[in-house]
Amino acid sequence: MTTFRIEPGGRTVTARPGETLWQALQRAGLAPDAPCGGNGVCGGCRVRVRGSRPAPPTPHRNLTPADGASGIRLACRLVPQEGWVVELVGPDAAVKIVEAGGWEGPPGEPWARVEGASGAWAVRFGRARPVPLRVWHEGWRPRGVAIDLGTTTLVVSLVDLGSGRRLASRSGLNPQTRFGHDVVSRILAGSRPEGLRTLRDQVRAAVRGLVAGCCRDAGVAPDEVLEAVVGGNTTMLHLALGKDPAPLGRFPFRHGLRTGCTRSLRPWRLGVNPAARLYVPPVAHAFVGSDVTVGLWATGFFRAERPELFLDVGTNGEVALTAGGRRLVTSAAAGPAFEGMGIRFGMRAAAGAIEGVGWNGRDLVVRTVGGGPARGICGSGLADAVAVLLDLGVIDPTGRVLRREEFGGAAALRERLRLLEGKPAVHLAKGVYLTQADVRQVQLAKAAIRAAVDCLLDVAGVGPEALGRVVLAGGFGRHLRPEGLERIGLLPPGLVSRVVSAGNTSQAGCEALLRDARARSRLKRAVRSLEHVGLAGSPGFQDRFLAAMRFPTMSKPWIL
Repeated sequence: MTTFRIEPGGRTVTARPGETLWQALQRAGLAPDAPCGGNGVCGGCRVRVRGSRPAPPTPHRNLTPADGASGIRLACRLVPQEGWVVELVGPDAAVKIVEAGGWEGPPGEPWARVEGASGAWAVRFGRARPVPLRVWHEGWRPRGVAIDLGTTTLVVSLVDLGSGRRLASRSGLNPQTRFGHDVVSRILAGSRPEGLRTLRDQVRAAVRGLVAGCCRDAGVAPDEVLEAVVGGNTTMLHLALGKDPAPLGRFPFRHGLRTGCTRSLRPWRLGVNPAARLYVPPVAHAFVGSDVTVGLWATGFFRAERPELFLDVGTNGEVALTAGGRRLVTSAAAGPAFEGMGIRFGMRAAAGAIEGVGWNGRDLVVRTVGGGPARGICGSGLADAVAVLLDLGVIDPTGRVLRREEFGGAAALRERLRLLEGKPAVHLAKGVYLTQADVRQVQLAKAAIRAAVDCLLDVAGVGPEALGRVVLAGGFGRHLRPEGLERIGLLPPGLVSRVVSAGNTSQAGCEALLRDARARSRLKRAVRSLEHVGLAGSPGFQDRFLAAMRFPTMSKPWIL
């Protein structure tokens, strides 16, 4: 066994034989961000190591010579040595999470109803027989919780089942990110029994804390909670329910979940009423989970009278289209660029992240989360930066970043064109650059989503001009400017005025199913009408993807 000390805090951690520094920190609950799951790819698990002898170097494109000289290393590439002092240097600010969206509807008939009188209370779920309530008091009211299980974030809201009113909402990071930020890393970790137990218990414990916080905020006894509805992609649902996710990682990519049904909530140990039930909404496909189906329900997709496009932009971007009597859905592996991951100075939407970039006629201007000094750039800032620099001619349609001597525009902007480790980069703020490699990551991400959009339009036999509305779902969509998405080519041209930023539609959809029991059977029928379009076998997808790699030529600089 090897022991080392953590700063700040002075905590001592013991590493097991053969264990990496990152693995030891992970067991201690202190592991820094590692979107790749500690496999040495992302360069996110940076720590500063001090000891009697310098730690071995851990070369990576995200580490500069200055980083190495100051003791910065990648925790996943080191085996700890006795007596080391390991300084955690990653961002520690709270993440800016979009909680419940603005899609509250009128209450219908709640699924869970309390009947009887003092000493003889019972709860009736749907049309089932009443179940005696062992824990209930006069004056209590039936409550429900809506749970959004995101790959990166968790959101819980507390709803009064009688009035349909949202009483409180809380959010936090998904602790499973220690195993990696993408679903593939989670599938690999959860395919082992011990890994599945750990992932299941971690996310349930985090949800338990959020539920308890919502109850405190609203002055509600936890035993008033009689029901929960959970939205999430199929991988997150497998892990939270303790179901082996391995089939999701191999052909023919099938899920093993029973959805569109209720089960006891007791195994989750959320500290709520022992009689509480959990409803898992129907999923559409192994890659299209209940977060998407309830989001489609909440935003009126199934009731749309005109062609409509639904986009949930993330690492696994989901796209849905209703047109010509067909309801099509697919998913595209966009990668983590729009979540700030895999980017040279990328970070989540935490304090100090550049979330907006514009042009004031003289120079670039940036807006950060919290308004303080820039510490990095998140997904919305990344999309903005690329769009603005395209308009200003700093980035050409192929995605190439111009060098200073090639650029003939504003002097202030020309001064921002630098070489970082010998390659072109744009200086956005002190210590924060947009690199050529970053632009390539944006191209790959937007090309995957745009190609998916174009494929669905082609299958439906309609053009983008026929769309009545484009719904952008999720926290990322809330902070994106539609003009930027059109400028980089993620959206077909001419749709800016039709874009609706819907916020957290997964959360809103789960709340809708708490408010009205009738919505559940209707959603189940509606999901059966969805046709999944597999992009891998879709004719022309590869050609569309390659064509979408280029940036459009057009437009004018924005004012931020």
